[in-house]
Amino acid sequence: MVVKVNDTVVTETHSPLLLCETGLPVRYYLPKTSCNVELLEPSTTVTSCPYKGDANYYNIVIDGKEYKDYIWWYRYPTPESIAIAGKVCFYNEKVDIYLDGVKQERPKSKFG
Repeated sequence: MVVKVNDTVVTETHSPLLLCETGLPVRYYLPKTSCNVELLEPSTTVTSCPYKGDANYYNIVIDGKEYKDYIWWYRYPTPESIAIAGKVCFYNEKVDIYLDGVKQERPKSKFG
C-alpha cells in the first residue's frame, strides 16, 4: 500500500489494518513508522469518536504547502479499538491510495 499527496509518497507499507465502520469508506490504519515523518506536522485539532476515543491529527507539508488534518491517530483508543493505537489513518477522500500498484478511486463522503 502506498499513499501519495500530489505525487509525493507520504507512506508505504505492507501491513495496513483495515477498519470498516457503518456509512464510511474502509479506513486503512498504518504504522506511523511507515510514514515519511519529514512531511508531518502536528496539528492542534482533536476530535472525539464514541467508538474509538479522542483523535489527534497531523498536517502534511509538501514544498511549503500545508494539507491540514489529512492524517489522524488515536493515542489512547477505547478498549474495543485498541488495535489502532498509535497507527495513522488518511482521509481516502483526499489522498491517492495505491493497493498492489493499482490506484484506488476516491470515495465520496462528508469528509471529501
